[in-house]
Amino acid sequence: METYKDRIKEVFNACLLLMWMLVGLLAATSWLLLPAFGWLKSGVFPERDLLWWLSDPRCYATNWVARGFEGMDACRLAYIDVTDMVGLNKIINWFLDLNLVTAWLLLSFFVFWLYGVLSE
Repeated sequence: METYKDRIKEVFNACLLLMWMLVGLLAATSWLLLPAFGWLKSGVFPERDLLWWLSDPRCYATNWVARGFEGMDACRLAYIDVTDMVGLNKIINWFLDLNLVTAWLLLSFFVFWLYGVLSE
């Protein structure tokens, strides 16, 4: 017989799965569809990674005017100092430099494993 706690766990897992599917759709859209427009303009396929996602759309390259995704391409960060430890910064920046879809797949595997969705 299914208990109330088991039902709450199933609903939570279903909501978690739906949330990750939506995040994956956003990652796939920003990885493929949005850069396609930039590629059509310039002929160069822009990078879409977490460093790009964390970039400010206004910087010196855009004369400090916010230009949306185009500004994020011009102002993309190359490296972020998160901690004072050089080795840990390299590991964190390696993850941030992964493609958005790859980072989403890697992170979703660990999240589902953590919550036991894959083990059931």
